[in-house]
Amino acid sequence: FAAPDERLSAAEFIVAAARARPGEITIVATSPLTNLAIAVLLEPALPSLVKGAYIMGGAVYHPGNVSPLSEANFAHDARAAKIVVDAFSSTTGEGLVIAPLDVTMRAMVENAALEGLGAAGPAAQLFGAAWKAYTANYCRVLKFCGDHGALHDVHPIAYMIWPDIYTKVERMPLDIVVSNFENAANGHSLLDRRNLAKTGVVDDRTGEITAETRPMATVLLDVDADAFIERFLAAMGANATV
Repeated sequence: FAAPDERLSAAEFIVAAARARPGEITIVATSPLTNLAIAVLLEPALPSLVKGAYIMGGAVYHPGNVSPLSEANFAHDARAAKIVVDAFSSTTGEGLVIAPLDVTMRAMVENAALEGLGAAGPAAQLFGAAWKAYTANYCRVLKFCGDHGALHDVHPIAYMIWPDIYTKVERMPLDIVVSNFENAANGHSLLDRRNLAKTGVVDDRTGEITAETRPMATVLLDVDADAFIERFLAAMGANATV
């Protein structure tokens, strides 16, 4: 790629890059999906212009972390999350991979295991410093304190590189709830678990099935935690054992 045009916003850059290199780009998003949602609004064909989108966000069966039902990235811009999930979901589910809290909370890394990062390269050192700030904030804001933490944002990339370590991956239709920020359901990843819903889209007013299939996403639900942490530490260059 040429140097990005600094006059472009993040959303405009995503669209410009996708148009310039159709079918070559994979989008990875590990924060609230505002920029990606705006990119979809600017270019509704974006999902067909890229290989796919891999995102960290949501909570399907697992409790939320900023409310009983919602994960932070989806809750902080629920409308954006809904736009992205709706746009990239498909009949096959191949265009969108979601790493929710269900999988990210399965692989907790001990703080002691990251001590070796101090002797590694600049990127690893930067991560080590960021980890201390991240875990301190997690403890202060979310009251999740201890000698370990979750590597939430690593999972979308890890699945791209090491899909073999993900032991439970399902394709499912998800609706992202959009409400006011104070509502615990805002940003909730809603999966219709009724038996009736397995046969198609349910009209809740009549109970009738209105469609045979719904667009789906590929959702990561479980991972071999030891393999995940071992490979992450090896990739970061830490001299640590798990």
